[in-house]
Amino acid sequence: MQKNVAIEQKQLVHDLGTGRAYINLFIREETIEDEELGVRIQFIAGQQFTLDKPVTRDRIINEAVRQNYPDGASEAAIRKGIVDSQDPDFLLFNNFVKEVKRQVDEEF
Repeated sequence: MQKNVAIEQKQLVHDLGTGRAYINLFIREETIEDEELGVRIQFIAGQQFTLDKPVTRDRIINEAVRQNYPDGASEAAIRKGIVDSQDPDFLLFNNFVKEVKRQVDEEF
């Protein structure tokens, strides 16, 4: 996974034409002031990773979780949430998953 990647268009899925696609999450706009080009908007993907086709809603969500919570960290956060639904690790994990789902649902 790469972080803070400049992208040309504000799009969740960028088909690479190779059987893979870039997935762009947490996209934000930044204003760039350039003396020669003037003021322009640049899109930044907060997180970007590649995914083999077919690209589906569930595969994007699963890969985002795997990339951000490796080595069983997602399961650990869920177990903490079972014991205490207000556990900070569980709340962070749950909010992350909700935000990824929201972004994906906007596109699919």
